Amino acid sequence: MPSWLADELAAHVEAHVPGDDPEAWLFPSPEGGPLHRTNWTRRFWHPALTAAKAEGIRFHDLRHHAASVLIAKDVHPKIISERLGHSDIMITMNRYGHLMAGVEEKAAEALEDARPKLKAV
Repeated sequence: MPSWLADELAAHVEAHVPGDDPEAWLFPSPEGGPLHRTNWTRRFWHPALTAAKAEGIRFHDLRHHAASVLIAKDVHPKIISERLGHSDIMITMNRYGHLMAGVEEKAAEALEDARPKLKAV
């Protein structure tokens, strides 16, 4: 988890989660029980999208965006696979491999750079 998110989560826990209740919900419903997905979508997700003028984005799209960002930053596919919770790296490669542009060229350059430099005699 990135440090900025850990900081945000820690602040939320400090402000909203009773420290003496190990059964407390991290993000409870207004009634205090579990926050169900359909209610969360209606109460929070859709209003946030409307405010951002970004209607039509699915919550699951955030997962795809995160994978795309990690690929663009050249994070190793195995790490991406683990973060996404995929049981096999091939799931990640089959789903996101098309985003790994230039890998063939990078592989050729790496082998070119590794070639021994021979001096002409």
